[in-house]
Amino acid sequence: MEKIISWLLEKSCPSIKYRIKKEILGERDKDLEKELIRDNRVNFFLGLQDKTGWIKEDFHSPLGVETACRVFLEKGLEPSFKPYTQMLKELEKREDSFDNGSLERVGKILDRKGFGGSNMIKASVFAGAGLEDRVFVRDQVAKALECFDFVSKTPSIEQVTTFYRGK
Repeated sequence: MEKIISWLLEKSCPSIKYRIKKEILGERDKDLEKELIRDNRVNFFLGLQDKTGWIKEDFHSPLGVETACRVFLEKGLEPSFKPYTQMLKELEKREDSFDNGSLERVGKILDRKGFGGSNMIKASVFAGAGLEDRVFVRDQVAKALECFDFVSKTPSIEQVTTFYRGK
């Protein structure tokens, strides 16, 4: 394992190096943190944020808040990074109005049917940031576990599916 870690620390991009140091070795590298904040993708999303921290794009689009949060997470940025914190606070504050755009109709329908729509995506963003203590995150985890339980007790696919248009 040490050989692999050493190789990755030598050959990888800054975000992989940072995450290995932070998540595996338990070290904090302030120089790598600064490098991550200067990353082109991070700065692209920082440039899209308004003064509240929100990005005025379709939440679920390649330019939206969901994508920005995923980029910040993948780069290893902490939710305490002020622009990330602002974005998450704004997302939490918006409650049901955050999913205007592509999720406005479909996401809410999927939520009502229990298939994991807008609310599951929002919960995933917060869970990825390590903020699982939110009630809405715990609710979505409970719903997902209920689904897993149901599926694990279903003896055959035919019991939960129907043919539609011959398929």
